[in-house]
Amino acid sequence: MSTDTETCNIEGICELSGGEVVISDWGNCKVKLLDQEYLVVGHCDVPMHPFDVCHIGGNEVAVCVNNLDERRELHFINISKGKLVTARKLSFTHSCYATAHHGNKLYISSYTALYVYTMTGKLVKKLYENKSGDYTVQRIAISNDGKTIYITNDSNHQLITLDNLGNKLTTLTNVKGLCTFCYYYYYTSPDLVRPYGVHATTAGHVFVCGFDSDTVLQVDKDRRTKLATLARAQDGVYGPYAFFFSRRTSSVIVGGLKDTLLGIKVR
Repeated sequence: MSTDTETCNIEGICELSGGEVVISDWGNCKVKLLDQEYLVVGHCDVPMHPFDVCHIGGNEVAVCVNNLDERRELHFINISKGKLVTARKLSFTHSCYATAHHGNKLYISSYTALYVYTMTGKLVKKLYENKSGDYTVQRIAISNDGKTIYITNDSNHQLITLDNLGNKLTTLTNVKGLCTFCYYYYYTSPDLVRPYGVHATTAGHVFVCGFDSDTVLQVDKDRRTKLATLARAQDGVYGPYAFFFSRRTSSVIVGGLKDTLLGIKVR
């Protein structure tokens, strides 16, 4: 937007039922509405940096607004005729960094733990926790049937799969090593360095992006191995934070650093 004063770093992406795309612009503290041609047609300001965004239903989205101890909030925004209006918000005692919605439950990441809440903000339970690093529960995605939960563990370069009770099912790990001859770090899977965003389609496909490797990957159904690398830096991927699979266009929509929104056709 011409009024933006900072780079548009896209931290979250979701799609409305009508095909419009909603993104969270971390740098400018805005939530933006894009039409089907990905042009900005509406926006609203939020009081602090917005992170993840998810579609709740109809024309409502939920956006994580987080800034250390000052704000730990989830803002519910209604969208109508290009106008974005914050209808209500929930406040938490922990960080609110990523969110997913399934059924009548909200799933909230606090960087190191995954919590389940009701839609009114009542804590149901802490589903999972990992204190082995600072960003062990980075982003979350939920399967269409609600039985499987996917978590990116940035600190340990992992994609973790849980059941809906919080039990760990599988772990896809990118092992980091140090070359004893040249003293450079290497990875067993260089296409997945610092896994960040994760998305599960209604058809059961799972995608994950590597922030430092500038990649978007598809993993197999048991989440143990990589199936394919869909895009790399040379395709326009740069510091990917978030992405979304659009059934309408059969495209993976990727957002990240440098004012970049990339559409990748998936066959």
